Amino acid sequence: MSPRPPLLSAPAARWLAAPLTLLSAALLGSCAGMREWGGTDSPSGSVTLFAVQVPADADVDGHLPPDLRLQPGEVVRSQSCSITRGGQFAFTRTIEAEVGHLGAELDTLSPAAAEALGLEPYAGVLVRSVESDGPAGRAGLGPEDVILRYGDEAVRSFERLLYLVEKSAPGTPVEVEIDRGGKRIITSVVVGAAAQIVRSRTIQRDLPVIDDMDRTGLKLVEIPPDLRSLAGPGRLSPAGLLVVDVMAGGPAFFSKLRTRDFLLSVGDRFVSTIAEYRAAVGSFPRGARVKVVGWRDEERIETSLRISADASAESGFNIAGLVEYRGRPAGKRFRLLWGCLYHFSNHHSIREADSRSEHRTETHWGLVLSLLSYHGEPHRKTLRIAWLFPISFGA
Repeated sequence: MSPRPPLLSAPAARWLAAPLTLLSAALLGSCAGMREWGGTDSPSGSVTLFAVQVPADADVDGHLPPDLRLQPGEVVRSQSCSITRGGQFAFTRTIEAEVGHLGAELDTLSPAAAEALGLEPYAGVLVRSVESDGPAGRAGLGPEDVILRYGDEAVRSFERLLYLVEKSAPGTPVEVEIDRGGKRIITSVVVGAAAQIVRSRTIQRDLPVIDDMDRTGLKLVEIPPDLRSLAGPGRLSPAGLLVVDVMAGGPAFFSKLRTRDFLLSVGDRFVSTIAEYRAAVGSFPRGARVKVVGWRDEERIETSLRISADASAESGFNIAGLVEYRGRPAGKRFRLLWGCLYHFSNHHSIREADSRSEHRTETHWGLVLSLLSYHGEPHRKTLRIAWLFPISFGA
């Protein structure tokens, strides 16, 4: 039997392949555009939103518990405070102090080491090495010496000797008895000084939080006055509520407020507590545009937002795919004939970069299988004709 001839000749198949490929690309592009539409996941409440290194010389002792306050001779090595999106406040302080220092590497006089030196095990502390310009080196101590006594106390472990040395005031001469090759030698060591971490602790507190996404699209944290002081001067606003979250597409999204800002007033009312905020927002009818004042990097921000009845509400309809609409805070979508005749979508998002929040809106529409399409995002717009000829221009 002779083979059946192909339905299409090779030239005809190649001729049809090009438009079919373009059509597939257009449809896939339209679908991809629809997949991009929608909201973003809410950021985790455990994500650190605000974190600063507090200057070591900042006077914050009066707001700390007694065990974190400085004692005579102590200095702050580091201290920091942070606030998470969930409203958890943390202050960490590391304290160091000058302690006594010998400048020698010490070890326990083990049975093997004691036998080699002709001594009883644990009769003293073995010197492994010394710093040539350190206190022990200047006093004439050297490797293989065994320290038998420090001051008035016989020492049998290097842990005990380290404790005695660190408790000695730097600059104090201390009499030390050593064994060197079977000979007892008494010498005087002037104790040196070394910085050592003596305490490190974190205090944490859950702060009052209000989630007002339905009315203003904001999530705010109230910071008590004593905790504001812990961040150091100028780091936290002396008043106002900290903005820890803004709903993409919500009322505040279209204002100048950003996460990490402080909300100082709503209308003509100052708001430093959640109770004051509730009273201020509650005094306006739903739908009213309200002036708000914020604070960012020690600068005042004046803007406005609209009080919503239900900013997080979703709506939509679908008539057998012929006409479809869906709207929610993060964006809107409209399609005719499953998007083949016309489709439109916009998408609101918030991008975090370098401790700053960028509010972004992207818009996409296409006509007749996207033969004519448009994509707009901040700082760049693109118009595409017949899928192949993009025309890009700035904002």
